[in-house]
Amino acid sequence: MIKSQRKEPLHEATNWLQAKVLDPGCGGGAFLSPLARRMAKSLEDYGAATVLRSIQRRLNGHELDPFAAWLRAMATGMNIRCA
Repeated sequence: MIKSQRKEPLHEATNWLQAKVLDPGCGGGAFLSPLARRMAKSLEDYGAATVLRSIQRRLNGHELDPFAAWLRAMATGMNIRCA
């Protein structure tokens, strides 16, 4: 078994003010939605327009199935609003 020498979990070591994420098969957004929430929380001192622009530039997901892509967009938007 390989043990990590990292003392804190990966999400705590990540700089969410600058992180860029690409999910090439995002489906319904199960991976992207929590990341959108973390990004929004890191930007809580900024206005809503700045938060949305920042997340739009840095969080990307691609999906071939139109329904799954729509579902991902709805889930990610809800997570940003609830952050």
